[in-house]
Amino acid sequence: MLDIRKLETTRKKFYETFPARRDANMNLLDAISAYGHKANSVVELSESPHFEREYSSITDAIANGLPTTPWNKIQQIVYNAIHTRKQRTVLVVDATPQSRQFARTLLDRHIVHSANPAPGNKPICVGHQYSVLSYLPTYADRQDTAWLVPLDARPVSSNEKGHEVGMLQVQDFIKNASLNDHLVVSVADSAYGSDVCREAVAGYPNWVSIFRLISTRNIYSIAEDDKSTAGNKKRYDEKMKLNDTATHRPANSIIEFSWTTRGGKHHTIKIELWFDQIVRGDKTYKGYEHPMTVARITAFDDAGNPIYKCPLWIAVLGDRRTEISAFEIFDYYLSRYDIEHFFRFGKDKLLLDAYQTPESKHEED
Repeated sequence: MLDIRKLETTRKKFYETFPARRDANMNLLDAISAYGHKANSVVELSESPHFEREYSSITDAIANGLPTTPWNKIQQIVYNAIHTRKQRTVLVVDATPQSRQFARTLLDRHIVHSANPAPGNKPICVGHQYSVLSYLPTYADRQDTAWLVPLDARPVSSNEKGHEVGMLQVQDFIKNASLNDHLVVSVADSAYGSDVCREAVAGYPNWVSIFRLISTRNIYSIAEDDKSTAGNKKRYDEKMKLNDTATHRPANSIIEFSWTTRGGKHHTIKIELWFDQIVRGDKTYKGYEHPMTVARITAFDDAGNPIYKCPLWIAVLGDRRTEISAFEIFDYYLSRYDIEHFFRFGKDKLLLDAYQTPESKHEED
């Protein structure tokens, strides 16, 4: 149930955190929350009964109230309102495009990836890309719905990569929320398994990264240390090609369980685990020093036939990876797609892509 007192306390903290235009900012927040699904533009929010000012106050709030707002404090208020320290913190990170093809004067406008359903069109658009860091509620809290809580949205400049910005967001969040001794789990797609991303995780003993492995990847077992030989030591032992079952070694652990989708379909899920596997790195990141757990997830129908042509390969990287169970690997990655629901809901109902301003900073705020 909704805790009204807790909501009032959180609103008061928001209000006190805004350094300028507090009343206008809170009116704007209320209008978006209660009226955003009825408005087609940000200006239309001024018609909301919850916006007690003229429409010009919207521009005033965004241009003069939001740029000086300490967003790290806002992030901490939201996090403290939804999280208890007894639990681990699970974060979902991904990037979303912001199409601005007609904003010719917008700074750093560039080509970004964007799904395009039109046949023959390339999956790109002209505009910006934003990396979004979100908090994933506990398994019990999201049994009946697909939702998560956005904590940070950060622009990706033309000389940056979305997955690298996302990992910086996780690092900054760990520092901002003082979570150096608290288990933090990030869940992301295959792009977040690059050498740069894995190197970022290696610097935090409390950070576990869960990411998808593409089927063309090769993983290796760790070579035993042969002290009788001189010269460079052998680091990588038996190779396993994920898309070649002939090279697969017996799994270290196998579990199966029944699973009912949100649509009511019943599946049997099989999870095979290989412990202490490594992938090759580069000159600066030595992959053999950072073993990970690799999971192969396969779904079967009632007749025992695979539902999908190819299995899902997931990697779990980090010093505390053994604290993540096989079911949690499956559940966390399945819940990663909830951020796509937020992107659609945010753009359709919260007007996240409706503020057509030529000022990049105002767009970010």
